[in-house]
Amino acid sequence: MPSTSDSSKMDIKVVQSKSQKKIVTTEDNGDFVDFIFSFLTLPLWSIVKLLGVNSFAGCVANLYKSVENLDPHSVLLNPGIVPLFGCPNKPLNIPHVKLPTYYYGFNYQIHRAVISKTRLAVGGPLVVLDPRSLNRSKEDVVGFVKRTTLYGVGDDLKLKSLSANYCLSYLKERTEPSY
Repeated sequence: MPSTSDSSKMDIKVVQSKSQKKIVTTEDNGDFVDFIFSFLTLPLWSIVKLLGVNSFAGCVANLYKSVENLDPHSVLLNPGIVPLFGCPNKPLNIPHVKLPTYYYGFNYQIHRAVISKTRLAVGGPLVVLDPRSLNRSKEDVVGFVKRTTLYGVGDDLKLKSLSANYCLSYLKERTEPSY
């Protein structure tokens, strides 16, 4: 079940109940789970823009149309995802926002370390670390979940780690009659 080199494809196994005509669970190595979790990182404006203003009735559509007439509307209507909160392969094709550059160094006039948006009296650029990375670098981040674990996703979008305990409790739940 390894991921393909193409970031737009995901390998998942689907278990379907033909008698109940529903998906019982899916099994994957984390790519599909990252895809589902990436929905939680979307700004509301991205959803409105993807689906179109006419897809939303009432206050959301009115708010979107009102923002179109404001001065900073390009920032609000073309949002992105903060790089440290998205998936590296961008499954929804929503761009990451470019983080501002900050500079860190020692200011000898005030005898203190400072962080600044300008480089005038400060040393080098501040390196942004990704909290999901084991060694705090941006290069080894793969998504929201560990890749050494298999995950199951039910038709109700409940996510579970496919550990031995989960499999046993799932089988027990399915064999007990429901009243």
